[in-house]
Amino acid sequence: MGMLPTVKLRDARKSFSQETTNSSKEHQNHIRRDIQGLRAVAVLIVIAYHADFPFIPGGFIGVDIFFVLSGFLITGALLREVAKNGRINLGNFWARRVRRLLPASIVVLSITLFVSMRVLPLLQRASVSADVMWASLFSANWRFAIQQTDYLAADRVDSPVLHYWSLGVEEQFYVVWPIVIFLVATLASAITRYLNVKVPIPNSQPRDSRHILNLSLTLVLGILAATSFLVCFHLSISNQPFAYFGTFSRAWQLALGGLLAIWAHKLMNLKRGTQEALGFIGSVAICCSFYFIHESQVGVTPYPGWQAVAPTIGTIALLAAGCASRETGLQKFLSLKPLQFLGGISYSWYLVHWPFLVLGQVIFEQNSLLLNLCLVAASLFAAWLLAIFVENPLRFSKLLTVSSVRTIGLGALSLVLIISLGITTIWKTNSVYASTALVKNSNGQFQKLNPSPADASTDYFSLAKFGCALGLDQVVVNECAFGRIDADQSLVILGDSHGSAIFPAVEAAAQKQNWKVNVWTKNACPIANVSKWDTARKRIFSECDEFRRTIIGQTISRNPNLVILVSAFNPKTILIDRNSGAPIAQSKMRANMISGLRQSIRQLTNAGLKVVILREPPYAPFDPPECLIEKKKVEACAFNAPQQSPEVQASKNISNAKVLDLYSAVCPSDRCSPVKKQVIVYRDRTHMTKTYVMTLEPRFTQLLKQYE
Repeated sequence: MGMLPTVKLRDARKSFSQETTNSSKEHQNHIRRDIQGLRAVAVLIVIAYHADFPFIPGGFIGVDIFFVLSGFLITGALLREVAKNGRINLGNFWARRVRRLLPASIVVLSITLFVSMRVLPLLQRASVSADVMWASLFSANWRFAIQQTDYLAADRVDSPVLHYWSLGVEEQFYVVWPIVIFLVATLASAITRYLNVKVPIPNSQPRDSRHILNLSLTLVLGILAATSFLVCFHLSISNQPFAYFGTFSRAWQLALGGLLAIWAHKLMNLKRGTQEALGFIGSVAICCSFYFIHESQVGVTPYPGWQAVAPTIGTIALLAAGCASRETGLQKFLSLKPLQFLGGISYSWYLVHWPFLVLGQVIFEQNSLLLNLCLVAASLFAAWLLAIFVENPLRFSKLLTVSSVRTIGLGALSLVLIISLGITTIWKTNSVYASTALVKNSNGQFQKLNPSPADASTDYFSLAKFGCALGLDQVVVNECAFGRIDADQSLVILGDSHGSAIFPAVEAAAQKQNWKVNVWTKNACPIANVSKWDTARKRIFSECDEFRRTIIGQTISRNPNLVILVSAFNPKTILIDRNSGAPIAQSKMRANMISGLRQSIRQLTNAGLKVVILREPPYAPFDPPECLIEKKKVEACAFNAPQQSPEVQASKNISNAKVLDLYSAVCPSDRCSPVKKQVIVYRDRTHMTKTYVMTLEPRFTQLLKQYE
């Protein structure tokens, strides 16, 4: 059989059989019909949430249910193996996981990659190919955690394999947890033998090795659950994507399921009243969770945080109720044939539903409830086919079940193939990029754009490597001095990532005019004196307020000849009322942004500083480089000029404050063009390309001459 290590527990088989002579139900946990029904409930609410069905704002808690179920079932299966064989065969365990999860996963990833390369915009294909490779290795949760905290990825379209993040968490648990039980079981067995030999109990049976194993595992899981929950709560406040996607921040839910599995045999004789109370509490907790919990609520700790306790405890209560020897009405409901059917294909349905929704909406160019309902129905049929022809046949294949080495080898080969396919797809996509530079102008003639639309997204100068473009969590600023460091005249650039974008042209002008430049910027942090809601981390962007106070105070103390203010005006920004903590109505957002910017300007000018506010090209309603690739026409990618940005009104009638207009060159009339003299203006919806920024160097040179 398997060639990986096993651990033998000499006294486990005997003691376990003595304790569970009449506990047949415990040995059947892996086929409990109520658990199968609970799987169906979990997948139903997840899919309903993803399809934007009404009245299920918290449907994402279905994943929490799956985590608890996995911890319960896997721990129970490992303990049953100890009881049956006196050992844990790690090779066989991992081979079973491979047969259970990998075949359907690889098939779905392969088809998703094939369809994505034909329906997604060209600029998204390489990223999706990379997503698929991460997902195939069951590590997508870490990729998406990193991307969701990347400000430059804020406008990223949902990946068709985004849902694989939860599989990554579970698979990483499946790798680590058997080893932990392996080690704890070895230690428990040694302790039992030592005590029975060295410290025997007179006139009594030898100590029970399973009891010592259970106590040891309870201690380990208790520490793991407590530590993981504290990490989860902390990260929910400080870095929500890592709390949501992170393995260790979700481990407490798996650990609690494992704790229940350890002591499930003690619940065999639950009183009927207690059993029904547990079922009622569990049902209410889960129903209230998916109805009342929202992923993003102002004034509430972001999910998971403490809110994840409700669906977790609710699932544990339902599982505990099902451990009793009798069947209640709730268990009978969960055992209904429709739920048993959905539970049986829940894994396949979970795999296919999200690609159907994401890619289906791209194909049909809409996101309506009717379309989503049709896509969900189609995905259900596809899941049934996947379970019938792929998942179950390979899971129970005699050719594979007789050899764990053969199973793991086949799994490794399939991973190599899907990764090779992903790399090939990225290479082909990149080769297509080379042909995207030619685009028709207004005269119908092809012109070569600079940079190529395919390269526009990477055409920027990064101040992050100098510690001068702070991330979301950072508030401590460095000196960040450039230009002529020892010059008598100096200027300071303050703002968000747009300050980093405009920096190359300002620094080039400063070099020519012998000026010193300090640049202090923070991604996604407006220079306007407002409190912003951080949509990535689901909380108030408090670090932005602290950073703004620091850099304005530091700028005033430096007394530069000129201060340049630059930050984006995103019409979708959510501002928070500092008095009530509630979100400001979107209709009032612009007025608040103008007022906040005016306060920041006055704070600087009242200190005797001269201020220039950049009025940049507006936020585009789509990704201009992507449009140029798809449409091949500059005019087809022009868009209506939006409402006036706040810089002009904010600086009105403030002495020593003026506006440098970069807006009008891109939007000379009521239309804005993404191309100016064959140079692409935008690298995404809001940032300018470095190539275009450098064309503005003469404007900044002239500006500095005015303040010498």
